[in-house]
Amino acid sequence: MLRRLPAPAVPAASLVADVAWLHSFLARLAGIGFPSPQPLPCFAGQSWAMTDGALWEAVSFLPGYAICWAAVPPMEEIGGLLARYHTAAQQIRPTSQRPGALPWPTYPRSCSRPASP
Repeated sequence: MLRRLPAPAVPAASLVADVAWLHSFLARLAGIGFPSPQPLPCFAGQSWAMTDGALWEAVSFLPGYAICWAAVPPMEEIGGLLARYHTAAQQIRPTSQRPGALPWPTYPRSCSRPASP
């Protein structure tokens, strides 16, 4: 799958660092057998390239569809996939925080856990 990300609102170096981190994470997920897109080294050995102010990325295609509010698969299967993802992600602990992630203290108070009564 080839995807073009529009010109970033953040410095291009920040977007490149974020995509590089994500592609490394996806490669490690796929490496332990979790069904995730695999980065494809189509751009001079890399799975992404910055050109004309846009970032292009290439990853393998996984067939499927957006579940939305469909009755199939049942919620238990969806929860099972999420549990398998969390188990897999714990096995490949990232070496650093994803560059595009917001540090916890910068989240607005409305995102905080409500106080217990």
